[in-house]
Amino acid sequence: DYQRTLATQLGFEDEHADNLGVERFMQAYYRAATIVERLGAQFVERCTELLGPDAAVRELDADFLARGQRIEPRAGTLLVQRPAAVIALFAAQLDHPELHGLTAQAMRLLQQALASHGEAFAEDAAVRDAFLALLRRGAPAVEALARMNRHGVLAALLPAFRRIVGRMQYDLFHVYTVDEHTLRVLRNVASFADAGARERFPEADHVYAELPQPELLLLAALLHDIAKGRGGDHSELGEVEARQFCLQLGLPGHDVELVAWLVRHHLLMSVTAQRQDITDPQVVHRFASAVGDRTRLDYLYLLTMADIAGTNPRLWNGWKARLLADLHVAARYVLRAGLQQPQHAGERIAAKRERALALAREQTQPSAVIVALDDLPDDAFLRFRAEQILFQARAIAGRAEHDVVVAIDSAPARGSSDLFVCAPDRDGLFATIMVTL
Repeated sequence: DYQRTLATQLGFEDEHADNLGVERFMQAYYRAATIVERLGAQFVERCTELLGPDAAVRELDADFLARGQRIEPRAGTLLVQRPAAVIALFAAQLDHPELHGLTAQAMRLLQQALASHGEAFAEDAAVRDAFLALLRRGAPAVEALARMNRHGVLAALLPAFRRIVGRMQYDLFHVYTVDEHTLRVLRNVASFADAGARERFPEADHVYAELPQPELLLLAALLHDIAKGRGGDHSELGEVEARQFCLQLGLPGHDVELVAWLVRHHLLMSVTAQRQDITDPQVVHRFASAVGDRTRLDYLYLLTMADIAGTNPRLWNGWKARLLADLHVAARYVLRAGLQQPQHAGERIAAKRERALALAREQTQPSAVIVALDDLPDDAFLRFRAEQILFQARAIAGRAEHDVVVAIDSAPARGSSDLFVCAPDRDGLFATIMVTL
């Protein structure tokens, strides 16, 4: 109730409509509170270590050790000498879920390392590679991102993120600072990997399981509000930031364009579903035409649900879930009719084919599997993940022309199994498979 009054008394003035004095005041407060909390946590952890019983020490790998339920670098100079080890510190915790945080020594070394590296940390190619590798872990990476934000690593890695840390949005909808909202959106994305979230997010787990590269959804979620508070359209400004950061990560051009498009249009589905009549075929057709292809539609659907649910706990409800689900299904039918050609289809096919071949070589698959990979139609490389494509190639390796092949690939993480059937085409083939099942 007193925020505006305090902001005025403390000399915070409006910069523009998207950066009010009260918002600047509250951002300064939240940043100060974050630093106090960080130092307090380090102090409490240090006292616990000194006053409590000696914690058991065990080696985790060549770089890190566990002290009780905490992790710390084995060498005090590691994080300074090898900046990418900062990312590895948080990735290592994902490999050891029994660990619940950093020791006081690790916190101190981490802050010293970030101060030592300064702006060079964000420009280090090895750091970017380590960050991309972390994202490619999919849903589990979100917890690491939350810890990185808590210790200031995200702000050091992505300077644009530093500008939204503690950034308050003084309106009727947003109840979190921009960085906290972003982390909640990321946690919602992570929940899509669990079938248990289906009641809150209809069909999200099925759609998420079909994403060819979940890390691109995580990147879009991380960057979707990156330009808040600068004035102008934050979606347009964010698109520029997203494209630049993805290029720095070394992503292929088509992946860069997908993430940049998602950031630029992350409000498109929400606005269409909530402000237009989605039972009107023209509305659905315009939306589907703007999206362009099924892959973009699936990514946008998941990002939209995560974004709305991460804005305000009272904003997400079954009605909005149903609206988005209906628009998603309707747009899929329009796109399936072939009204739009997939964006960057040739590049995506080539990149997916190369990933599948690399996976086959890594697993030293026989030459027959490599040949089978080459025989798969382009549509397979648009629709499936590299692991699924390799499974299909193994199933049909050495198959004679008229053989019927049936194979099952169990995927516990998805909560279901893939059934693959390869047979000579004939009338009624699909119906026969359904009757058999």
